[in-house]
Amino acid sequence: MAGPFADQVGPGSVVAARLAAEDFATEKSGLRVEILSADHQNKPDIGTAIARHWVDVDGIGAVVDLPNSAVALGVSGIMRERHRVALASSAATSSPLVQAQSSGAKALALANTGADAINAVKQAGEFGLRRRMEIAALFMQISDIQAIGLESAQGLLLTEAFYWDLNDQTRAFSGGSPLAWGDGCRHGPSRRVFGDPRLPASGSRGAHPGG
Repeated sequence: MAGPFADQVGPGSVVAARLAAEDFATEKSGLRVEILSADHQNKPDIGTAIARHWVDVDGIGAVVDLPNSAVALGVSGIMRERHRVALASSAATSSPLVQAQSSGAKALALANTGADAINAVKQAGEFGLRRRMEIAALFMQISDIQAIGLESAQGLLLTEAFYWDLNDQTRAFSGGSPLAWGDGCRHGPSRRVFGDPRLPASGSRGAHPGG
């Protein structure tokens, strides 16, 4: 909720889950769904403790949106043992970037996310890597671009699971929510928690000034 993945998931995903529950409730009369949320602080021991309490005490049926791999592995194991469902969404330093710079490669793929990916893109710009190779971020979202800044993000290759300003349908979804989404409505993971397959995925090259 307040860590390096907070902008990508966190509060926005909680709202998405509540919206999905409301949608199902209107379609199936009498259906009651309760949404619980907690901050695992990106620590596997805290995440597994929360999951155990939710299953054993609160009787939950599913856990969704686990962006941290270590937490996701621990929680998934607990949910599997209890025959429940877990849906997981699963550090760049200057030294690897210097190695990439001298490698002669035509492209650099960043297989990280959150604060690590943001710092890697910024450092790549400082080292002038964009003048030598294409930089592809394997998991980058609008909130990350905002943190990086348009100047440093120029030319960055990325894919986005959901872009709020892609077309009339995505704009209507992002702006027509009955709840206060905040910036969470603009991110792919929150859209995935909502779970509407009618909303398209998108691919991007470079930074969009309106994002």
